[in-house]
Amino acid sequence: MNIKGIQIFFVLFSCLVSFSMLGQKAVERRVITYEGKIGSYPIRLYMEYMESNSIYGHYTYKKYPNNEPIGISGTYHKGDLRMGEEVYSFESKKMINTGLFTAKDFQNFDVVSGIWTNMLTSKQLDFELIAVEKQPSVQYFYTLNTRESDDSDIQKHYYEFDAIKLYDSNRKFLQEVELPFSYCYKQEELNTILEDYNFDGYLDLVVYHRFPFQARRDYGLYLLIYNPVSKKFDYQPQYREEFGHYVRADHLKEVLVVETADGRGNESKYEYKVIDDNFYLVRYWSQTEFGDSEEISYEVRDGKSVEINRR
Repeated sequence: MNIKGIQIFFVLFSCLVSFSMLGQKAVERRVITYEGKIGSYPIRLYMEYMESNSIYGHYTYKKYPNNEPIGISGTYHKGDLRMGEEVYSFESKKMINTGLFTAKDFQNFDVVSGIWTNMLTSKQLDFELIAVEKQPSVQYFYTLNTRESDDSDIQKHYYEFDAIKLYDSNRKFLQEVELPFSYCYKQEELNTILEDYNFDGYLDLVVYHRFPFQARRDYGLYLLIYNPVSKKFDYQPQYREEFGHYVRADHLKEVLVVETADGRGNESKYEYKVIDDNFYLVRYWSQTEFGDSEEISYEVRDGKSVEINRR
């Protein structure tokens, strides 16, 4: 190959690499659990960091783990984090602002520290939060194996996909994970979140998918559980088989939660402990449209959920 040919080759190669990197999308949303203190009061807190630099989450004081969690929301940028807290006032019968967290040296998701201000008394206390998860600031990029649907109606709004490719913070290829045949919106970014779903201290990858033209609850999720030995993500179908299309993680109680509601007042809630990727029911609650309710608590004994209380 002559010099001109070599130059053309490298130009084309550079363009191909640049195009490939431009096609990669960052996994920007993440849910991080923290333990720490406000002044001398131990708390457990989780925050969901959104793509829009907004924050949403809850916390409880460790002395009162069964109290209603305190809601928090705010914004974050490198060097600055602000989030207010709200609780329901039975006296005024509305949500009121009770506290404000400010961190002026926010750099990553590992540690968050600063000043907590009591909005009712103006009293200020130092706070420090340390991430429970290992490598909470890890960054991943992804691309989807997409194709057009043969169905003309679906083709207008959705892509088909059956695998996701993952890349590290330097956009270097890590692995490809095969998924069930699925759909995603053409006009929206794929919804992906880093979140620890089996409570082992490592962030897993949650991939949302869509059900075409379904009016209510038109999405489901796939859980790609991180394996710290292989340092790879594994698609775990048992989560979907056990819980259906949607299950959420409660990071304050460290349980998986499945909720149902039919719109007429009939509701139910199941809470599961995860032990070695096996699921054990620890609480069941239900309520009927007629006001009847039932709550059952369980304890895990010898690999089984054993009822310990019913009311």
